[in-house]
Amino acid sequence: MSEKQIKRENKSVTLDHRYRRPFKKCVLDIVGPLTSNYGNKYILTFQDNLTKFSKAIFISNQEAAETA
Repeated sequence: MSEKQIKRENKSVTLDHRYRRPFKKCVLDIVGPLTSNYGNKYILTFQDNLTKFSKAIFISNQEAAETA
């Protein structure tokens, strides 16, 4: 084995101590516009970086405030 391969094998992966708790660091994204027969043209996606918990919610628009 070469020296680079040995160094790579001995390297351990550690998480940043600030993000070791669930839901401390999350990612949101909006997918769309999509075609829909029900008026929901976008999908709001959510994922927790630590647990990989994911959720997708259908929404009708991308506005910050929406009246129900």
